[in-house]
Amino acid sequence: MKNYRFVFYTLGVGLLVFGILFESAKPLHSSPPMKRYKVKSGIVKYKVSGMQEGTEIVYFDKWGMLEAKYTQTEMSMMGMKQKTNTLTLLDGEWTYTVDFNTNTGTKMKTPLIDELTKNAKNKDLTDVGKKMMQDMGGKKIGMEKVAGKLCEVWEIKSMNSKTWVWNGVPFKNVVGFGGMNMASVAESAEFNVTIPKEKVTLPKGITFREMQNPLQNKMMPGNMFQQ
Repeated sequence: MKNYRFVFYTLGVGLLVFGILFESAKPLHSSPPMKRYKVKSGIVKYKVSGMQEGTEIVYFDKWGMLEAKYTQTEMSMMGMKQKTNTLTLLDGEWTYTVDFNTNTGTKMKTPLIDELTKNAKNKDLTDVGKKMMQDMGGKKIGMEKVAGKLCEVWEIKSMNSKTWVWNGVPFKNVVGFGGMNMASVAESAEFNVTIPKEKVTLPKGITFREMQNPLQNKMMPGNMFQQ
């Protein structure tokens, strides 16, 4: 269950506010291609509200197998404000995060690659995401339009979360944390468009630290970062 909880927070059909962090280890040029989404490319702009306020912009190509999420938010707590300016880039078998405030980043192999690809039918990972939500008690509770698209609405009561999904692409996510809520809602979306190369390319001048997959059986606390 712990593994599934981690992946839910990182799946494309999971909670966008935690990042969209699963990929295939197979080459992107394989035929037919692996698919995280049922649309080839897109640009989705979100408003983030709740315990954090701000925006997120997601650019994806190759059916979601290449994706960049730019997040700019501000969190206020106990009279203090903390600003976030980050990039999460999924490219092949690697997931990168960049903190533009410090010009530092991390890289790690995406969790549960083998398990996801083995369970994918016709190389469509959207079906795997739905199955995993069902295994955690998630249920489809209806259909609702968000940003002009008719989305499936999924709820996992045990995690106090709901997600609105269209063709595997999350359009709205709401989650509760001990009395505090966070939401991300798509305000606009374009699909099957040309994605600027610079939007899905790692920026220069960033120092990366390699991070081990936290789901590896042999990983011990304190050894998360490789030397």
